[in-house]
Amino acid sequence: ITVLQDISVSLKHTDVLVVEDMLDTGLTLQYILGHLKQKHAKSVRICTLFDKPEGRKVCIKADYVGAQVGHGLDYNEYYRNLPYVGILSSAVIDRDCQQNSSQSKE
Repeated sequence: ITVLQDISVSLKHTDVLVVEDMLDTGLTLQYILGHLKQKHAKSVRICTLFDKPEGRKVCIKADYVGAQVGHGLDYNEYYRNLPYVGILSSAVIDRDCQQNSSQSKE
């Protein structure tokens, strides 16, 4: 991890809230927590929109979690770059199941 711009104010006696989009492996967050500890933050809490505990490589836990997710937020490698979180229509899933079913019969 390369820090391009370090914190320019003192964190002594400061409560810090780290806001993360997705907590997956935890490796980046582990680095950030260590960095904040070196800055003598009074306390550090973690808030994540999505928590993916199956992907964890280090022991780290969010204090505040929007939603726990399983394998990912895409569908067959599609929809990864949407600017929002949505719900996939069951018609799309049914269509794909039918296509996969007919291909396996051929």
